[in-house]
Amino acid sequence: MNKYGMALLVILFWGLAWVARPAQAQTPCSHVDFLVESTSVDLDRQAVCDAAQPWAETGTRIFIYLTDAPAANEAEWFAQLDQVETTQGYRSGDIFEKNVLAFEATTASNAGWAVTLTYGELLYDTALDQDETAVTRLKNEMRQAIQRGEATAAFVNGLEQSYRLNNPPPSPILMGAGVVAGLGVVGAGGYVAYRQVVIPAQRRARRRHELQGQLARLQQSVANLLLALEQLIAGREPQDAVLYQVFAAYGGQHEPERDEAVRGWLQQCQQAFAAALSVCASILMPFSTMS
Repeated sequence: MNKYGMALLVILFWGLAWVARPAQAQTPCSHVDFLVESTSVDLDRQAVCDAAQPWAETGTRIFIYLTDAPAANEAEWFAQLDQVETTQGYRSGDIFEKNVLAFEATTASNAGWAVTLTYGELLYDTALDQDETAVTRLKNEMRQAIQRGEATAAFVNGLEQSYRLNNPPPSPILMGAGVVAGLGVVGAGGYVAYRQVVIPAQRRARRRHELQGQLARLQQSVANLLLALEQLIAGREPQDAVLYQVFAAYGGQHEPERDEAVRGWLQQCQQAFAAALSVCASILMPFSTMS
């Protein structure tokens, strides 16, 4: 191959690499991350970035996920989202990145769960977290727009409506200078108390709830493991264990040295199993009574 042919191959390689680059990298702004796996609808990233700017000014990062991948049901959809969020670095187990607000949708379903909002700790106990009626209406409008092929409008409206929901304009009644002055002293004190006492307490309660959920899953895993071990090694003597009976059934008793070694090993396992049960009862179980 001559040098011109080699140069042509290099150019072709880089061209293919550019075309195949991840969709998330194609973003016109720094405060929105895109993962667009849909080929059935178009998405104007710049319009989405502009709509997300008010959220960015509050320190909230936006994640936009749009896919054509089908999900058979809600459980499958959420499992798919968990995987995507973990891969993108927003999720670690049950903990979602505290300053991220994710708008996630699939074009492959018109079910109510086909549009999802996921957010972290900074948005706990806000209107976005508590006003279920408004959020359901927002997601339904996004879903209907996506089904019409209007993905840009869906995400732009979703960003704008969610921001207005969390940051409503001041009431006209309170805009008068006299009212503001009259409420100044009491209102400032109450606001400070709310920000410094109530909100942190609510977040601690939410975090405690998450940790309790993790602990419950850990307890279940430990219980399952102990149950499986019990079925294999339980008994007063090593010879009572199912594992030893299998060993004996295959003629292990005819090899005295190996038989003695197996019984010694099983005895150690039974002792360790009894100790594990004690630890489980004295350390893990008391936590299950936390309120």
